[in-house]
Amino acid sequence: MMYPSITADGTIACREFPDEQGRVYKKIYYRQAASAPAARFDGARAIEVGPLTEEDLIPHSIRLLRFGDSGLLISEEQYDPEMKLLRIFDITYSGNNRPRYVERSVSRIGNE
Repeated sequence: MMYPSITADGTIACREFPDEQGRVYKKIYYRQAASAPAARFDGARAIEVGPLTEEDLIPHSIRLLRFGDSGLLISEEQYDPEMKLLRIFDITYSGNNRPRYVERSVSRIGNE
């Protein structure tokens, strides 16, 4: 999905991968490649991006989402384009089913 405007970190598109139940388990965020058709911006809002192809997009962030038996999201892992783990969040829910993200130390992940 192309975004109508560029985000603060330069994201211009996101591709989502659904599982068999239709839940998104993977997201890849993209920036525009230097070789892509020039985009014009009014501040952060893209005025004209031109027809972009997959070759015009550079992955800059990958997120893997994990769901529990109840179907609720229970963790989110954030990776760089080379799949180096940057952050991991455990997600818990209060009585009103609002998610609470708790960041886990990346340095401890290999030692658990």
